[in-house]
Amino acid sequence: MTEKYSKDIAIVLDEVKIVEPKKQSQNFEGYRGKKVKIAKVEVKEEINFYPDGLHYDANATGKCFKCYLISEPLKALDENENFMDELVTFLQEDGTVKNLIVRARFGLNTGSDGKPEISKHTKGKLWAAMRKLGANTLGEIIGKIAMLDLEPSKIEGDDKKYLRLAL
Repeated sequence: MTEKYSKDIAIVLDEVKIVEPKKQSQNFEGYRGKKVKIAKVEVKEEINFYPDGLHYDANATGKCFKCYLISEPLKALDENENFMDELVTFLQEDGTVKNLIVRARFGLNTGSDGKPEISKHTKGKLWAAMRKLGANTLGEIIGKIAMLDLEPSKIEGDDKKYLRLAL
């Protein structure tokens, strides 16, 4: 290789410093196991980019139904990891301030009449979540209490953890 692209330097490998990122992301460790109220349930019709269930197709036009369980805005934690009165907010790229909420997304079946249906199959995640919450209909989920959990990033080498509803 030419010096233009690479240069050998003499360093001690154990002396290379590890530094924090310039833009420190929110640490959500304190929220693990905390309880939050489900404020809203939404059913949306979206484009199904996985028509066969396995492979992504950017040109897909088929529709599918998704159900979103949305939490109340999260409150900030104090140094003892207790909820405070102020809400957790973050600044978006356009300059607006948004409250932090947690969503859970579930797939719904499309019935023969074209309307969304909840599957009672053993692999049906929404039905299992509804049973856990003690709800028989989607409307009964509103106001129920769910636990927060942290999910590691699926990107290899990324050590971020994301908040999710443990249902």
